Amino acid sequence: MKRNGLLSLTATLSLIIAAMSYYWSDYRLERHLNVARSALKSRNADQALVELESAEKIDPASGEVQFWMARAYRRQGRLSSAHQCLQKALRLGVSKSRVQREEWLALAQVGQLSEAKPHLTELLLNPEDDGPDICEAYANGYLLSYRFAEAFAVVDAWEKDFPFDAQPQVFRGMVAYSNSSWKMAADHFQRALSLAPQRDDIRLRLANALLFLRNTSEATIHFQQLLKTSPNDPDVSNGWGRTLLELGKLDMARDVFTQTLKAHPQDYDSLLALGQVELNANHLDDALPLLLKVVALNPDDPEARNALATALQRSGRVVDAAVHFEFVKNAFEINSRIQTLQERVVRNSKDLESRYEISELLRFRSTSTQRIQWLRSIIEIDPSHQRAQAALAEHYQSVGDDELALKHQTVLESLTRGSMAKESF
Repeated sequence: MKRNGLLSLTATLSLIIAAMSYYWSDYRLERHLNVARSALKSRNADQALVELESAEKIDPASGEVQFWMARAYRRQGRLSSAHQCLQKALRLGVSKSRVQREEWLALAQVGQLSEAKPHLTELLLNPEDDGPDICEAYANGYLLSYRFAEAFAVVDAWEKDFPFDAQPQVFRGMVAYSNSSWKMAADHFQRALSLAPQRDDIRLRLANALLFLRNTSEATIHFQQLLKTSPNDPDVSNGWGRTLLELGKLDMARDVFTQTLKAHPQDYDSLLALGQVELNANHLDDALPLLLKVVALNPDDPEARNALATALQRSGRVVDAAVHFEFVKNAFEINSRIQTLQERVVRNSKDLESRYEISELLRFRSTSTQRIQWLRSIIEIDPSHQRAQAALAEHYQSVGDDELALKHQTVLESLTRGSMAKESF
């Protein structure tokens, strides 16, 4: 009898331990999911992914984990990874409608609006908990397509419906910043920070805008706070180093950039800044290797090329310097022309000739991302634009993307046949 009682007690304890283990795992999974959702709400996709990776280890078969991982990847612009997670989520039981909504947002975010725009009304009529995400994805998509009026129409609605969301102000600030409207950018970032004072990304944007305005006293306050909360962020270190330069503290700035490069040896901004510091100090033996490395990393940067040209000239390498000075001169002329054309596009988003000329001016840049965005923006407005289709087919063939090259080549051949048929009548 005692033996049976002991066996019964052991079995009961085993059941209790198994139940506790199950509920403990369930609790830990939900805790990681909640923190990840909160991080995404605060626009911190990196933190969200850390939590979601931990959740995935607890339950690799959780469709919810895969769905939220997809959203985090989408926020980072890693759309291939987002798509893979959405397919896993679908297989693991997440509804097709939820997965489809997320795919529409991904299409909108990258500017594929001909495919995403038809679903905007449906999404806004039934936003569920995704209202800000919907607005942000479509606003970004319109901006990528250089359709500014439509982008800001979405932002206006976003701001009206979600007055306590900081992101519309961040969006406005980023556009102003990209146009070198530092005062307007700083004002928008300040408003955003007042709505979300915990967000270091907004504080960093504000500090950088203030630095361009040469408001070093306020920039210093923000950078010093960022150094406490984000001490390992190279963007924070670089901003602080540039603030020290503005304050005339050359040696302190040099130390900041040097320390940043020890932790991040390929950090572009640190390399350029340290190269410029050594150039200004006329330490040419130190400046030249840094500036050569910077130009190798980004040969399209006129600021880096000008610094290298100056260092080469001072070192007596006049012929080598002339090549870079010529590049800077040409880049200035091209950028000036692009600015003029962009202003035309802002006034008339359907000015396809200006869009195409911009794409041609960007043809010989070492990175083709901007050029492809302009070409894609053309066919989003007019899929029958033959020169844009031809340019895209040529580009994708050159980078080995046979699927996309064939897609644009097929469209082009169809358009050519149509044109020939019209001419024959």
